[in-house]
Amino acid sequence: MNPPPCYDVPFREAHNVTGRIVAKAAEAGSPLEKLPLEIMQAIEPRITKAVFGVLSAEKSVESRTVYGGTAPRNVRAQAKRWLKCREASWGGPWLSVARYSCWGWPLLRL
Repeated sequence: MNPPPCYDVPFREAHNVTGRIVAKAAEAGSPLEKLPLEIMQAIEPRITKAVFGVLSAEKSVESRTVYGGTAPRNVRAQAKRWLKCREASWGGPWLSVARYSCWGWPLLRL
């Protein structure tokens, strides 16, 4: 994965810039990913066309590849892990008694 377009910007500053850009998109009645680069650069000159690689909701979700992130492959991996854990903890998918999770916490079967 490529680093975010404003990789060196502190979070607080990036949050401020993002808010201003979102407000400009709302004012223009435009989805964020359709806002012209020139308008974004008028707010923050360091923004490059690479910003369009993360602006849509789908691309934003896909970009979160850290442990616990929302990237689809991460979610699939965690779902597989939890399904295996459930099978091991409950002795099978249809066992109706309460057992314990992988961390020893009680599980409730509804």
